[in-house]
Amino acid sequence: MKLLELFFVLAMSCICCAQTDCFGEGSPINPTMDVVRKGADDFAIKLFTDIAISYPRNSIVIAPYSVWSVLNLAYYGAKGETETQLKTALGVPSKSDAFYGGKVVEATLRLNKGTTFNKADKAYFSVHTQLRDCAINKLTELENVDFANSQAAADKINGDISLATKGKINKFLSPGIIANAEFVLINAVYFKGLWLHPFVKTSTQKRPFYDETGKNISTATMMITQAELPFFDSPLLQSRILQLPYEESNITMLLILPKEGQSITKSVLPKLTSDVLDDITANLQKRVVSIKLPRFKMTTKIADELKAGLKNLGVNDLFSPAKADLTNFITSKGTYVDSSLHQATIEVTEEGTVASAVTGLLGTRIAADITDFNANRPFIFLIRDISQGVTLFIGVLRNPNHTSPF
Repeated sequence: MKLLELFFVLAMSCICCAQTDCFGEGSPINPTMDVVRKGADDFAIKLFTDIAISYPRNSIVIAPYSVWSVLNLAYYGAKGETETQLKTALGVPSKSDAFYGGKVVEATLRLNKGTTFNKADKAYFSVHTQLRDCAINKLTELENVDFANSQAAADKINGDISLATKGKINKFLSPGIIANAEFVLINAVYFKGLWLHPFVKTSTQKRPFYDETGKNISTATMMITQAELPFFDSPLLQSRILQLPYEESNITMLLILPKEGQSITKSVLPKLTSDVLDDITANLQKRVVSIKLPRFKMTTKIADELKAGLKNLGVNDLFSPAKADLTNFITSKGTYVDSSLHQATIEVTEEGTVASAVTGLLGTRIAADITDFNANRPFIFLIRDISQGVTLFIGVLRNPNHTSPF
């Protein structure tokens, strides 16, 4: 089973508006979906690449779709250069397209019968914050909080996070971090899926795990199975690509395993784009694959690293007390993003409903026809909706026994 819990917090003055009058004209009926999806995926790969290159020795997992969603909320409330920078980074045509396009993406994700996808947004504003009338009259996720009573405020927000993540995350915010806040935005994403071709528990065994130079750095609990799966050998990325589907879902896990002697930082990340991912998906072909994949659980919690990544994508004014302009919602200037927090947790195990295709394929081909996919060295993984071309979660595993770097 693949279980992933994520939530994202930005201390910024923006919220989810239910009508276009808070953020301009647009087409709620026909949002420019291809452009919105492409913008979301471009943002996802660029943000991950920036963070992963900055920390080349660390295992990392982030949920860029959640970050993109929360920044969209800031975009709705932004004006001037702040608005322009957010629009460019998010890759969206307009505020209305971003809002309604995001709703369509979310609704499509929920249509997958075999996987559970939940997304929750909550906007907590100080009881002293002066909002524009459109925010007061139209917002459905707005809640007033007395941040001066920081313990009670933290308990309230953490309780809502715990509920959204089904109890997996309980103490995300400390009272000290929100004591002087004007507002806090929460975006929580929860994903759970069963493998279409589950791993056989009795086959799981301890195996060596190597770094990119071939040095044995740890022992992995290696899950093993054999199945007919989409596979592609990428000359561009110098990597073997394998797609692991979930039951009754367009959401899949994509594994990018550099060939021996190749570096993720040098060979893969500089060339990895949303267009390359689309090309890979189009070129995947089913093969009988013998899979060896580490069982792992990883948590990444970042703050300054996220802010630096967003600034490298051109989002600068949002973090500046002198330049931030969020007056589309707030009645006066001076409100800006002081801090951002992001936490993602992913757990990969053997669990899942046994599919008849797995047993039927075992031993049905001669060894020469079986492709070996042995993830016994660092690799990239993505949780992606292949029907929309949207990356929900992305990470790199460099050591299965050291997975909490930040």
